[in-house]
Amino acid sequence: MKKNVFKIISYTSIILSILFFTGCPVSINVTALENNQLSYNFSTTAGKATNELISSFDNSNASNDNNNVNSTMFDTLEIERALFQMGLTENRAALSKTTNAEETLNISFKSSDNKFGFIKIIRNNEGLATQMKITLSPEILQNLITNQNNVIQKYADLLMAPCFTGELMSKEEYIELVASLYGNEIAEEITSGSIKIFLKNSRAKKISEAFSIPLIDILTLTEEKTFTVNY
Repeated sequence: MKKNVFKIISYTSIILSILFFTGCPVSINVTALENNQLSYNFSTTAGKATNELISSFDNSNASNDNNNVNSTMFDTLEIERALFQMGLTENRAALSKTTNAEETLNISFKSSDNKFGFIKIIRNNEGLATQMKITLSPEILQNLITNQNNVIQKYADLLMAPCFTGELMSKEEYIELVASLYGNEIAEEITSGSIKIFLKNSRAKKISEAFSIPLIDILTLTEEKTFTVNY
C-alpha cells in the first residue's frame, strides 16, 4: 500500500487529517463515560476529487505500486498503531470502500476528560456531561501542525488556509484561491464540508442535537473561537 498522510502519525495528526484533508462531512460522537472518561467516534467519507488530489501528491511509492487501483487513502492499521502509541485505549479504525474513488473511515477510542487541551467537558454533580467546549484559534492550529512531522506540514501547506498561514482572507477569497489551484470540485467539497458534533452520556439514551461547524469557518479562522455543544 502506498505511503500517505495517514501512515505512522500521532493522534493529533489523525484528527487534523480528518478535519482538514478530506474536504468532506465529518461526524464526531463524544460519549461521557464513568470516571471522567470519554469515548470518541469519528466518521468521514473522502470524496472523489479530494481523494484524487491527495493521491496526486503522494508519489513516494507510485512507481512500485503495481496494484494502485486497490490502494486506499486511509491505512487503518497504522492509525490504530498511532492511537495505541498515544495511550488511547480500545481504539479501532475501520474502512468501508464502495468504489475506488470514495471510501468511509470510522475511528473510535477512549481517553480521559482532560486529554486534549482544546476540548473541555463540563459535568454536573452526578458526573453527567452537560456541555462540551471546543476552543480553536490560528495559534492553536498552527502549533498542532508545527509539532507534527513534515508530511503533515506539507499537506497543511497545500491547503494554504488562512488559519495556517495567518493571512487575512475572506471565505469567498479563499474558495477562489482553492479553485484556481486545485479546481472547482475541490473548492466545492471544501465549501460543502462540515463537522457535525454530538454529545451524549453513557447513562442516558438522550443524545444532543447535531452541532454543525462549516469546514470553511475553521479554515478561515482569524481569531480564537469557542464552539459549545450543549447536552
